[in-house]
Amino acid sequence: MKKIAKNNKGITLVALVITIVVILILASVATYSGIDAIKSSEFTRFSAELKIMQTQVNELYEKWQNNEKINETEILDLGEEIQANSQVQQQANKIFTETNSGITDQTGYRYFSMQTIKDLKIEGVEQDFFVNVQTRSIVSYNGIEYKDKKYYTPEQIGVYNINYKGNEAKPTFNINIDLIAQNEYKVIISNIQYDGYINKWKVRYQKENDDYWNTSEDLNFTIKEAGKYNIYLQNGEIESEHITTQIGYIEEGLVLHYDGNTNTRKGNSPDTEIWEDLSTNKNDAQIKNEHTWNEKSISLSNNESGITGKYSENIKLTDFTIEFVLESYDSNSNGATLYDFYTSDNAGYLAKIYDDSLVITFGNTVCTHKYNFLNSNYPLAITIRCNKTENNFKININNDMAYNYNGTIDIIQSADSLFGILNNSERNEQPYYGKLNNFKIYNRVLTNDEVQQNYQIDKNRFNIQ
Repeated sequence: MKKIAKNNKGITLVALVITIVVILILASVATYSGIDAIKSSEFTRFSAELKIMQTQVNELYEKWQNNEKINETEILDLGEEIQANSQVQQQANKIFTETNSGITDQTGYRYFSMQTIKDLKIEGVEQDFFVNVQTRSIVSYNGIEYKDKKYYTPEQIGVYNINYKGNEAKPTFNINIDLIAQNEYKVIISNIQYDGYINKWKVRYQKENDDYWNTSEDLNFTIKEAGKYNIYLQNGEIESEHITTQIGYIEEGLVLHYDGNTNTRKGNSPDTEIWEDLSTNKNDAQIKNEHTWNEKSISLSNNESGITGKYSENIKLTDFTIEFVLESYDSNSNGATLYDFYTSDNAGYLAKIYDDSLVITFGNTVCTHKYNFLNSNYPLAITIRCNKTENNFKININNDMAYNYNGTIDIIQSADSLFGILNNSERNEQPYYGKLNNFKIYNRVLTNDEVQQNYQIDKNRFNIQ
């Protein structure tokens, strides 16, 4: 009987399948790599054409500034009006949006076809453009999609005005700050001024003494830690001057903070009956009787209305600062209580408005400053600083030094200190008819610079004149 020899050199079906799978994977990787390489090459080409076109438009701008013509044609008449071609108009409507090019205004743009670009003897460009010579702005007619994003403008790829020497002025801008929750501030960059057309800026910001810079792609962004920040705008190589500003109110020594817009620690609540303290002490206050929450303030309109609470035991005020912003005070509030701090036996100190005068009482010490409070329909930022250590007392109104008292200051306070704001029905104080936007207490005397920093935030937030 013949013996059939076993062949150990044959290829099994499993091995064959594995080999085929590996070959397919390698082929797929090679294919995707090839596609990525092609897309990368196309994007590089697209970027190069934008740079060439930007340089040429800068030169057209210079000629327009010098009243030159191109083949006897006015510079601003080059190309075709967008409205003259329905297909071009339709494409323009698609591109000139916030989500696509970031440009929404078509005014001044004209359609430059490849033939127009060729007639202008511009080489190295093989696509159509929308061009605004006056603003030196170019927008690709078709754009390009790369890594799940569509690009149309030089700004979107991080370049602007290549080789343009006339663009040396730095951009300027304003910074507005709003409190949106406890320890959370919204920073709003506005009124950007720049001698050129840039529709997209990055915001770079860094807290003082930090080693790194943060970047925001939007002009509105949130910061969750108060302090001094360095901020500047950037677009490619173009940068603004660095601005150092205080983001958020001064926090050192802050022991009580009520805000008309951010009336709870999580933000705004139009129905809350408890005004939550934004300081770390959580001295929440009870709002009594009729009141209305406005956009950035609270209004009290009843003889029994008021805001009352009790200090936590860790708050002791000897040297202190009180800041508040009032609005729409009227003559019905003559004799009104602005704030009232007292103990269970009614000893304490308070602030009132009598006959258009701000009256502050510390035990037997009375300080009076006359000011035109009556019928002031604009916000008033009032800062009161009491330095018991040096027997000095200061009042600032809208950041101006209004009163400076030097003499004995009698402070009476015990561990059971209570407080009332705008009215305290328990002590039968006269009600305040108007709005309260912001109220802060510090257990120390703020410096002039710190008062200025807080005031600038209040001024922007509450439109103080």
